[in-house]
Amino acid sequence: MDRADRLLALVAELRAASPEPLGTAVLAARLGVAERTVRRDLSLLADGGLPVRVERGRGYVLPGPPEEQAPLSEVGSLMGPVRGTLDAAVRTRRVVRLAYTDQAGARSFRDVEAHGLVIAPYGEY
Repeated sequence: MDRADRLLALVAELRAASPEPLGTAVLAARLGVAERTVRRDLSLLADGGLPVRVERGRGYVLPGPPEEQAPLSEVGSLMGPVRGTLDAAVRTRRVVRLAYTDQAGARSFRDVEAHGLVIAPYGEY
Protein backbone atom coordinates (compact mmCIF):
# COMPACT_ATOMS: atom_id res chain seq x y z
CA MET A 1 0.00 0.00 0.00
CA ASP A 2 1.52 3.35 -1.00
CA ARG A 3 1.42 6.36 1.30
CA ALA A 4 -1.56 8.07 -0.37
CA ASP A 5 -3.64 4.90 -0.11
CA ARG A 6 -2.55 4.44 3.50
CA LEU A 7 -3.56 8.01 4.39
CA LEU A 8 -6.98 7.47 2.83
CA ALA A 9 -7.36 4.16 4.66
CA LEU A 10 -6.37 5.84 7.92
CA VAL A 11 -9.03 8.52 7.47
CA ALA A 12 -11.59 5.84 6.58
CA GLU A 13 -10.75 3.88 9.75
CA LEU A 14 -11.11 6.98 11.92
CA ARG A 15 -14.39 7.97 10.26
CA ALA A 16 -15.82 4.48 10.63
CA ALA A 17 -14.98 4.39 14.34
CA SER A 18 -16.16 7.94 15.10
CA PRO A 19 -16.95 9.03 17.74
CA GLU A 20 -14.91 6.28 19.43
CA PRO A 21 -11.12 6.72 19.53
CA LEU A 22 -8.73 4.25 17.90
CA GLY A 23 -5.28 3.58 19.34
CA THR A 24 -2.09 3.49 17.32
CA ALA A 25 -1.70 -0.26 17.91
CA VAL A 26 -5.15 -0.97 16.45
CA LEU A 27 -4.58 1.35 13.49
CA ALA A 28 -1.12 -0.10 12.84
CA ALA A 29 -2.51 -3.65 12.83
CA ARG A 30 -5.35 -2.75 10.47
CA LEU A 31 -3.01 -0.92 8.07
CA GLY A 32 -0.15 -3.41 8.34
CA VAL A 33 2.44 -0.82 9.38
CA ALA A 34 4.39 0.16 12.49
CA GLU A 35 2.85 2.35 15.19
CA ARG A 36 5.48 4.99 14.44
CA THR A 37 4.25 5.13 10.83
CA VAL A 38 0.68 5.65 12.06
CA ARG A 39 1.79 8.52 14.33
CA ARG A 40 3.74 10.10 11.47
CA ASP A 41 0.76 9.78 9.10
CA LEU A 42 -1.66 11.23 11.68
CA SER A 43 0.69 14.17 12.20
CA LEU A 44 0.81 14.74 8.44
CA LEU A 45 -2.99 14.65 8.20
CA ALA A 46 -3.36 17.05 11.14
CA ASP A 47 -0.81 19.44 9.61
CA GLY A 48 -2.87 19.30 6.42
CA GLY A 49 -6.01 20.44 8.22
CA LEU A 50 -7.75 17.21 9.20
CA PRO A 51 -9.36 17.80 12.62
CA VAL A 52 -7.83 14.74 14.30
CA ARG A 53 -8.13 14.89 18.08
CA VAL A 54 -6.04 12.90 20.55
CA GLU A 55 -7.76 11.47 23.61
CA ARG A 56 -5.00 10.77 26.08
CA GLY A 57 -4.72 7.08 26.86
CA ARG A 58 -7.50 6.17 24.42
CA GLY A 59 -6.39 7.07 20.91
CA TYR A 60 -7.28 9.28 17.98
CA VAL A 61 -10.71 10.60 17.04
CA LEU A 62 -11.99 12.24 13.89
CA PRO A 63 -14.80 14.40 15.26
CA GLY A 64 -18.12 14.93 13.55
CA PRO A 65 -21.49 13.25 13.63
CA PRO A 66 -21.94 10.25 11.32
CA GLU A 67 -24.80 11.94 9.45
CA GLU A 68 -22.36 14.62 8.27
CA GLN A 69 -19.77 12.04 7.28
CA ALA A 70 -22.06 9.67 5.35
CA PRO A 71 -22.40 11.81 2.21
CA LEU A 72 -18.65 12.42 2.22
CA SER A 73 -17.87 8.72 2.40
CA GLU A 74 -20.33 8.06 -0.42
CA VAL A 75 -18.51 10.57 -2.62
CA GLY A 76 -15.19 9.04 -1.61
CA SER A 77 -16.38 5.57 -2.57
CA LEU A 78 -17.13 6.85 -6.08
CA MET A 79 -13.50 7.91 -6.43
CA GLY A 80 -12.19 4.35 -6.12
CA PRO A 81 -12.98 3.10 -9.63
CA VAL A 82 -11.44 6.14 -11.36
CA ARG A 83 -8.51 6.91 -9.09
CA GLY A 84 -6.06 4.76 -11.06
CA THR A 85 -7.12 6.45 -14.29
CA LEU A 86 -6.61 9.89 -12.76
CA ASP A 87 -3.22 8.92 -11.32
CA ALA A 88 -2.12 7.67 -14.75
CA ALA A 89 -3.37 10.86 -16.43
CA VAL A 90 -1.34 12.98 -14.02
CA ARG A 91 1.81 10.91 -14.57
CA THR A 92 1.49 10.92 -18.37
CA ARG A 93 0.17 14.51 -18.61
CA ARG A 94 -2.99 13.54 -20.45
CA VAL A 95 -6.33 15.27 -20.74
CA VAL A 96 -9.21 13.58 -18.94
CA ARG A 97 -12.82 13.76 -20.12
CA LEU A 98 -15.27 14.07 -17.24
CA ALA A 99 -19.04 13.68 -17.34
CA TYR A 100 -20.68 16.45 -15.32
CA THR A 101 -24.29 16.73 -14.19
CA ASP A 102 -25.45 20.07 -12.81
CA GLN A 103 -28.15 20.67 -10.19
CA ALA A 104 -30.85 20.86 -12.85
CA GLY A 105 -29.84 17.45 -14.17
CA ALA A 106 -28.26 18.70 -17.40
CA ARG A 107 -25.30 16.54 -18.39
CA SER A 108 -22.22 17.81 -20.17
CA PHE A 109 -18.66 16.67 -20.74
CA ARG A 110 -15.55 18.55 -19.77
CA ASP A 111 -11.98 18.00 -20.87
CA VAL A 112 -9.54 18.85 -18.09
CA GLU A 113 -5.77 18.77 -17.85
CA ALA A 114 -4.79 16.48 -15.01
CA HIS A 115 -2.02 18.32 -13.16
CA GLY A 116 -2.36 16.59 -9.82
CA LEU A 117 -4.57 14.73 -7.41
CA VAL A 118 -5.07 16.54 -4.12
CA ILE A 119 -5.99 14.49 -1.09
CA ALA A 120 -7.86 16.78 1.28
CA PRO A 121 -9.47 16.00 4.63
CA TYR A 122 -12.93 15.61 3.14
CA GLY A 123 -12.29 14.36 -0.36
CA GLU A 124 -10.01 14.20 -3.36
CA TYR A 125 -9.76 16.86 -6.02
